[in-house]
Amino acid sequence: IIAPTYGAAVDTVTEEPDVDYPVINGPVNVVVSDGVGGWFIGGEFTRVGSVDRFGLAHILANNEVDPDWHPAVGDRSNTSQLPTVKALALEGDVLLVGGRFTSMGDIRRQNLAAVSKTGTVLGWSETGADGEVNALAVSNGVVYIGGSFENISGARRSCLAALGIADGNATAWQVDAEWDVVLNSRRCSVDALVSAGDTIYVGGVFRQLGSERRMGIGAVSTSGQVLTWNPAIAGN
Repeated sequence: IIAPTYGAAVDTVTEEPDVDYPVINGPVNVVVSDGVGGWFIGGEFTRVGSVDRFGLAHILANNEVDPDWHPAVGDRSNTSQLPTVKALALEGDVLLVGGRFTSMGDIRRQNLAAVSKTGTVLGWSETGADGEVNALAVSNGVVYIGGSFENISGARRSCLAALGIADGNATAWQVDAEWDVVLNSRRCSVDALVSAGDTIYVGGVFRQLGSERRMGIGAVSTSGQVLTWNPAIAGN
């Protein structure tokens, strides 16, 4: 399966698209496997196949849209800036959702939420983040979160944070991403995260991770140390 650009399923052997895959009427930003042959998708769409789905949908292994799973994302009355899902991470029976939105289902959630596999919005990180959430990565019971926020789950964190999966609370792990500390600027954004063992790889728009100079890319240990890995990419 590939995303974005409205989504399609492609046979990895024949390289042919699956003609039975449901048509999606808006951008698909992120796709994760449900572990049993189906997919959770997130984006800015309002319809999947023949049913209404707002920003989130579960496509079953038989290409049918799950009729019982429909936690609609956000208030869609403001057509100038529709809510969107930018990041998904499945941990056990819980789907973590990040993006730009103010509610999940009929429950207030600010840019960050957790939904069960049955479609129930969970009481996890109820205060959410005060800016967009662009990336999620899970490691050892912790979800690492990247975006353009300054506060998340009641803790001050600049664009990068770690929350406990069990309770949604901010952990003591703190490695802020900054644009320019000297100028006291907060124009930062973490847009990509990958966990690999005890290392979290970070990509985005920043010039500093923690106390170390890093230009848009870096690596941080799960113990909170900025690692020496530094490709020194030019530009923003």
